[in-house]
Amino acid sequence: MKRYLINALSLLVLFCCISSIFPTKSYACSCAYKPDPDKALEQAKAVFSGKVLEAKQEIFDVDGILEYREAILFNVEQTWKGTSQTQIIVNTNFGGESSCGNEYKVGQTYLVFANNYDSNNTLHTSICSLTKEFSNANMELNKIGEGNKPIENVNLKGAMSKLDFNNKLVYVTVAYHRLIKYHLVEVFFGVFTAVIGIVLMFKKKKSEL
Repeated sequence: MKRYLINALSLLVLFCCISSIFPTKSYACSCAYKPDPDKALEQAKAVFSGKVLEAKQEIFDVDGILEYREAILFNVEQTWKGTSQTQIIVNTNFGGESSCGNEYKVGQTYLVFANNYDSNNTLHTSICSLTKEFSNANMELNKIGEGNKPIENVNLKGAMSKLDFNNKLVYVTVAYHRLIKYHLVEVFFGVFTAVIGIVLMFKKKKSEL
């Protein structure tokens, strides 16, 4: 019985160590109100309508914290502000409404109100924006009028294909932030505790032989 308790304790300590190295960010949704379409157009960084070509999970290192988003590739049909390209990539929180993110379906067309998310000028949408399926956006469209056709032909499928590699590389940068830059002492103590637990487990096994 004691052997099983030691094994369980060792596994728990190891799990805690791993969690401290690769922590994730949680979200709390709170939208006090949504602006009227004219105000939303004025405040947004980019406003366009477009069909979803591809959706893929994207992982970011935000100063040592793992943040999961979803990268959405759009084929732009009309543009009101912020872009003149035929394709555009927008991020939203991964997990849909439960994480404040918009839910996008490949093949569907949306009216998108996007804002800058960080210093890298990443475009981002949330459930607090007026983003919605184009077929349900008559009220917004009546307010903001007709958009313009994009004039700059681009192909961003290559950028989407790089996400798989970037998602793996981000774990290296997170480990650097957590192990070297911020929490070296905490992680060292966790690993040391785990090693002690494992040593005790093997000593216990040896004494039982």
